[in-house]
Amino acid sequence: MADAIELIKADHRTVENLYQRYQSSTTHTQPQSAIIQEICQALVIHAQLEEAIFYPVVERRLGKEGTRVITEALKEHNEMKRAIGQLQASALAGPECDRVFREMMKGAAPCKGGRKRDATEGPATTRR
Repeated sequence: MADAIELIKADHRTVENLYQRYQSSTTHTQPQSAIIQEICQALVIHAQLEEAIFYPVVERRLGKEGTRVITEALKEHNEMKRAIGQLQASALAGPECDRVFREMMKGAAPCKGGRKRDATEGPATTRR
C-alpha cells in the first residue's frame, strides 16, 4: 500500500508541475494544448489507479465514513472525466478550452492549505 500511496503522490506532483507550466504559458499555442493533453492523460491514469487500488482499501478500512469519502471522490472523478472528454474533443479551443481546463483543475487540485484534501492523507492510509 505504501508504494501505491507514493505513486499517487508522485502523480499529484507531476500534474501540479504540468499545471504550473501551463499557467506560465501566455499564449494558446500548440505547446499549451500539448500540456493540456499531457495533464488529461496523467489524470485518467491517476483516477484509474485510485479507483482500482486505493479506494477499495479506504472503503474497507473506514467503513461507512470510507464509503462517504469514496462516493464524493468518485463524483469528482466523474466531473473530471467529463471535462477531459470535452478537452479532448477537437471542437473545443481557445477561451472555452481554457475555461473548461481551469475549472477541471480546480476540482483536481490536491489539498494543501485550503485546498481539497488528498485521499492519501487520511487515517486509512496509516493503519495496517
